[in-house]
Amino acid sequence: MRDKIIEQVINKIKSRSDVGFKKYKVTLHQDQQPLDVWLTHIQEELMDAVNYIEKAKAVVGVKRLVVNTAGEVVNEKIARRHAVLADDNAAVGIADISTFGNLIITPTADRTKQLPTAEQFIINILDPNNESVGAASYQALDFSVINLSASHTITLSTNTGVTLYGNMTVAVSSSGRFMVTKSGASSVNFYRLA
Repeated sequence: MRDKIIEQVINKIKSRSDVGFKKYKVTLHQDQQPLDVWLTHIQEELMDAVNYIEKAKAVVGVKRLVVNTAGEVVNEKIARRHAVLADDNAAVGIADISTFGNLIITPTADRTKQLPTAEQFIINILDPNNESVGAASYQALDFSVINLSASHTITLSTNTGVTLYGNMTVAVSSSGRFMVTKSGASSVNFYRLA
């Protein structure tokens, strides 16, 4: 066959047919169920498909599989939506970071926002299933802070167990790209990437 993709689909259809025959002991051609039963089957399959799509969207929006330097396949956290941060000096919530990839703020004065603790990063984002029993893991989260103010800065400050690397101040009318990684059982490294 000239198209490998079509060949793969045909093979999957054949395989699925074999599974159905083993389960129901009848081919689709031989099955004489009434139309309403077939419509119910279609409806149930489409509802399942919608559930699978929703799950896939959740996974794609939050994680992707990568191979780390040790050759292990791990989840790398990513995010694709944005949240508007309050124009104050309140801490950045872990939910904002774990749910949204872009944090937008329009400060009316220079603002400093404290990051979540290392424990919050680890439990909620970097290692929620405690899969990396050892000190470090290769899971990471990248996100942006976007400063829409033309005259005031936003600075991210450390918290318990968080080690900062790079300039944590996002200049006026600009953005900063950051990454957090687990560096120990109760510590994270927080990097300014751009």
